[in-house]
Amino acid sequence: MLDLLIEGDHRKCLAAWKDKMPGMPQPVDERAAEIAMHLARTRAAIPKALRLWSHKWLTERDLPSLLPEHMVAEAEKLSVVEKKAVAISVGAMSPKDAPAAKAIRSSLESAVIGMMNSRGNLPASQTIKTHLDSVFKLESKRLLGV
Repeated sequence: MLDLLIEGDHRKCLAAWKDKMPGMPQPVDERAAEIAMHLARTRAAIPKALRLWSHKWLTERDLPSLLPEHMVAEAEKLSVVEKKAVAISVGAMSPKDAPAAKAIRSSLESAVIGMMNSRGNLPASQTIKTHLDSVFKLESKRLLGV
């Protein structure tokens, strides 16, 4: 389980809790699993930076932390900077469709750039996904007739 705490994937932790500890109380949803994972990380024998990060994550949400008192001051100095990235990959099923795939990828890249605000920030992930899905469908139909 330590490897999952190090990885920091609450969905994998939730699955592991259900599999490895079926008789123990389980997180009721993904949010509870994420909180439980961060809480466990503050006490676990994992790299210090991960423990400090989880403390900061918890306290920013007004949740309790189990980080030892002597580490709290260092954790409080951390600042959280969220970065978003969008990965775009378009492939062709046949060599004759390769130019269309490149054009579709270019349209998707332009759509992402168009969604950025003046500071280079992107909107919520679901907004990006919805917009890119519509651009993909339009361009696929225009270029491939699909």
